[in-house]
Amino acid sequence: YQFPFMAEPACDHIIQHDHQDLKSPSQALKKIDYNSNVTATNFMSSSEPWVSSFSRGLNKWASSRSTTASIRGVDVEIVSLRHPVLILSGATPGPFYHSHPHKPEEFDHMDFSMEAQVRSNIATIRKIAETVQAYNNEGGLPFELPKQATGAKEKSFRGIESPFLLNWIANIEESKNYPCGALDFASRLEVVKDITPKSCEEFEMNQFSVLANYETGGNVSDRRFQLETFAMFGIEEGVHPENKPHTFVQLDMKDIFDPQYFMPYVPGYAVSGGDIAIFTINASSTSDNRSVEWHRFEQVKAANENMMVVLKELGATFDDVIMMWDRVEDLDKHERAVLMTRSDMGLERPLAESVLEVNTADRNGVDAADVPLWIELVVVAQIPQRKQPAASAG
Repeated sequence: YQFPFMAEPACDHIIQHDHQDLKSPSQALKKIDYNSNVTATNFMSSSEPWVSSFSRGLNKWASSRSTTASIRGVDVEIVSLRHPVLILSGATPGPFYHSHPHKPEEFDHMDFSMEAQVRSNIATIRKIAETVQAYNNEGGLPFELPKQATGAKEKSFRGIESPFLLNWIANIEESKNYPCGALDFASRLEVVKDITPKSCEEFEMNQFSVLANYETGGNVSDRRFQLETFAMFGIEEGVHPENKPHTFVQLDMKDIFDPQYFMPYVPGYAVSGGDIAIFTINASSTSDNRSVEWHRFEQVKAANENMMVVLKELGATFDDVIMMWDRVEDLDKHERAVLMTRSDMGLERPLAESVLEVNTADRNGVDAADVPLWIELVVVAQIPQRKQPAASAG
């Protein structure tokens, strides 16, 4: 499988595309077919297709073409948004609020069929999106939306009907006691293609677009989950006050929120707009980093330290990070390091996050000494100031 625009490298396409002629996301959808099904074996760079998928979705809401900057050897794409957006954590089929560390018994009651997993993810995405109006009515957003009348049943905003979706579909053996009914990636993909439109119709998001479908390994929440679905929304009618800095706020589903559960990630962040930085980072990314036989905890720590270096050069801190996708090899071996290290470093604020096990055909590469890099982070952050590092369009 290939992206529709893979005649040129994906990053070059993003940089060169002029977004000023796209007056709305709906117009953009008519120009590009988003229903691509991707395995990483088609690409030289392991994380490139993941980043490209997110970037080309976000760029549909950009005020101008994106720019790039090289910071300590790390390529950073900067997207200037023309209106607010909603960025979610990856949705999985189980209850959103659950125990960490995970307890399998909290999910044993579920229908693990592939059809049910697709529908459950779409239902969760819709429920998170509906919190935007609830927060708006309470004055809790960093931008302004038309307020609804007291008692109004409507829970939508203009743009809720047209999310960008991205699916991570596991290609692992199904559980014998909790089968999903589809034996491999190809058969699970067919179910996703079939059920997603039906579920989006049911939950009134029938103008959805699928950015990509990726083949992955096991799911961090429960290995019985064969699907994780990312979503983001453009909030077209959102207005950011000119005299206030851009920011973002955490959204929770207050009607089902349960404080007994520690949650290391959030349902989503409502982002007022501004300049958004997108980059990937690993333990060996910055130019002055050493190459060693990495202990698994050291790799996570080094990757996060390198992230902080890039953020500092952007005039940002960890408090400005909105989203992170963790690409992890051998999740059974490395799960604890992934889930614990950042907190041990004092970086405790939860993100809109997805932790995905990459499969054997989608490795993270090696460092300068050919030592395997088993974790790579895709980072999305809001740049606090308008001032940017030297950047070039194209």
